[in-house]
Order: sequence, then structure tokens, then C-alpha cells
Amino acid sequence: MKLNYFLFAAAGLTGFGLMALNASVQNSTQQVTQARVVPAGSPTAVSPSQGVVSTQTVVHLKAPVPSSAGGPLSNNVIAWDAETKEVVLKAGETEAHYTFNLTNVSPSDVKVTSVTPSCGCTVAQLASPLPWTLAPGATAQIPLTMHVAPNAPAVMKTVTVGTDKGAKTLMIKAIGAPPAPTPISPPTPAPGNVKTN
Repeated sequence: MKLNYFLFAAAGLTGFGLMALNASVQNSTQQVTQARVVPAGSPTAVSPSQGVVSTQTVVHLKAPVPSSAGGPLSNNVIAWDAETKEVVLKAGETEAHYTFNLTNVSPSDVKVTSVTPSCGCTVAQLASPLPWTLAPGATAQIPLTMHVAPNAPAVMKTVTVGTDKGAKTLMIKAIGAPPAPTPISPPTPAPGNVKTN
């Protein structure tokens, strides 16, 4: 199914008037087919009922093709040793280390195309560059390191693993060590208030 829609944005006080974008969406891939600045007060006013703003093509933009199949990865394709991993940090530690183990449990090859952490503070240390092809029964590991501020309370991040069969989002959590307790000493009596027997 193909869906056409128009985006309109006021260009403010710059005198450019309206910017119109005629966009076409097909199969979850967005393609912008026309973009044109329409001067303020122009007789070619932008109207969605006209279908096309201009026959002159000014800009062609195409969204990148996704590196993995759309939708979630089925549990009967890849088996994971866990979907969530947690590490308790010691006082002063700034790195949490995790390893996810995966197995191809499907009857056909699965291509791992991407490992994408949700934040720049998390890095995947892959044994070899992607893509990986996992034959039926083959296993692999995805080691990750999350960098955290010293004594941070708890930090949660996600890592999305893309394959040619779908994507899986995994969760990692780092729990900071509680701050060391402050020693409490007994109050010192003020001079002159000490009683002696």
C-alpha cells in the first residue's frame, strides 16, 4: 500500500513563506519525493487537494534501508541465555561487563546484521566484524561494556540485535555500590560541663 501525505511548516519571519514536502511511504520505508519553498503570498498556494506542490523536483531524499528484517525476532529462531543481565558494581568502579550467549535454534542460517546499544556509554566488543552467519545449532557471544559514573545508583540500557529474521532488544543494568556509611562518634561535652564525682 502506498500512502501520500504532505508536511507544511511555517518558515517564520524569514520571508520564505511555507515549505511543502510531498512524501511517499511504502512498506515502512519513507521516501521524500519533492520539497520546495513556496514564497509568502505566492499564487501557487499549497493545498493537499492539489496532490503535487510543483512539477519541479528540488530535493530527492531516501531513507536508508534497514539492516535487519522488520519486527521482533521469534524465540524459535535464536535462543538467548538471558534477555536481561545485571551487574552490581563495587565502590568506585566505572565499568560493567556483560556477555550474552546466543544459539541458532532454527533449521536455517541466521545472519546477525547489527548490535546497537541505546547509548554511547555502552560498547559491544565483537570477536569479528558483522554480519555473522550462524548455521543451525551454531552459537555466538556478544560481550558488552557499559561505562558509568562512579557510585551511580542504577543505570539501565538496551542493546538491539538485528538479524535477517527480525530484531531482539536485550536489557543491561548496572547497580552502583551504596555510599560508605559516615561514622558517627559520640558527642563531645562542652568545656566546663563535665561533672566529676
